[in-house]
Amino acid sequence: APPHERRLLAVHEAGHAVLSHRIAPGCVRAVSIVGRGDAAGHTLTRRRLGKSPTKAEIELDVVCTLAGRAAEVEILGEASVGCGGSIDSDLGIATLQIASMLVSFGLGPNLIYAGAPDRAMEMMQFDPELRATVSRTLAALHERAVLAVRQNRKAIDAVVEELLRRRHLGGDAFAAVVEAAD
Repeated sequence: APPHERRLLAVHEAGHAVLSHRIAPGCVRAVSIVGRGDAAGHTLTRRRLGKSPTKAEIELDVVCTLAGRAAEVEILGEASVGCGGSIDSDLGIATLQIASMLVSFGLGPNLIYAGAPDRAMEMMQFDPELRATVSRTLAALHERAVLAVRQNRKAIDAVVEELLRRRHLGGDAFAAVVEAAD
C-alpha cells in the first residue's frame, strides 16, 4: 500500500488499540496494518464485554469500535470509508449494538422488547424514530471517542510510528509502546 494508506491504517488501528487498552488493560492481543481477508488492518482483542453487559459497558464498547474512525477524524482531519460499507464493518457493528440495545434489551428510553437483536437492522429500515435515536446515540459516542483519542494522542502517535516501522505488534510489544509513551 502507498505510504499515505499505510499511515491511515496505522492511525485507525492505533485508535482502536489504545482506547481498548485504556478501557480493558491487557485486552489487546495484536494490532496490525497487514491485510487479512477483507480487512486492510486489524486489532485483535479479548472480548471486552461479558455475558450480561450494562448500557454503560455497551456504550464503552461502541466507543472502542468507533475509535478507529475517531482517530482518523482527530489526527488526519477526516474519516475514510474504511469504517463502513458492511454489517461487519466498525460502523455496522456499532449500529447493530446500539439498535439491539434499544429494541431487544430494554436499555433505551423505552422499556420494550420489539424483537431479536438480529432483526434490529431490519426494524431500523421501517422505523424513522428508531433510526434517528440510533444515529443520535452513535454521534454522541463518536464524540466521546474523538475526545478520548485527543486525550490519548501521545500513546496513539507512538503506536502509529511503531506500526509504520514494524507493520505488526503483538500484545506485549503494543503494551510496551503505550507504557513508554505514558
